[in-house]
Amino acid sequence: MSHAAPFPPARMPGPTATAVVLLWVMLAVGACGSVSLPVGGYLVTAWTDDGLEPGLGAVVAVSTAVLLALTVARGLFAVRIRRRSARARTGAIAAESAGLAVALASWFVAGALAPVTSTTDTGTGLETTTSYGPNVVAIAGTCPGIILSILVIVFLATAPSRGWCDR
Repeated sequence: MSHAAPFPPARMPGPTATAVVLLWVMLAVGACGSVSLPVGGYLVTAWTDDGLEPGLGAVVAVSTAVLLALTVARGLFAVRIRRRSARARTGAIAAESAGLAVALASWFVAGALAPVTSTTDTGTGLETTTSYGPNVVAIAGTCPGIILSILVIVFLATAPSRGWCDR
């Protein structure tokens, strides 16, 4: 007696459909970020008196390229998962895992190692001190992306998603 594989579902399972919608949402946010990151990097350097920090332009360019590549990949994965591609499901899990690792690394670098400058009035003048501490804005800015990446990975790793992506 042979055990045939069960028939795939006629409709896309809920977790898979949710992951596809989240990929589209992340594509939209990534497209906005791909535009705002270089513009913001330019504005920051235009407003500083010291000019561009050495290597900052390269960091902004590489970050923009990686964000743009991940954004395009999310759109392709979303379309191909709807077409039941098992490779797209695996690729989306791998890409989101890599993106999650980069986001957590940047969270640590920007959040834990960022210089925090404070100015206090000592009565005889202003005193500026710089210390290293958590950057709440950087941490809060990466939280939605981290949460969405985790949700996409979890939803695409479910058995119904594996059953849907059978080609």
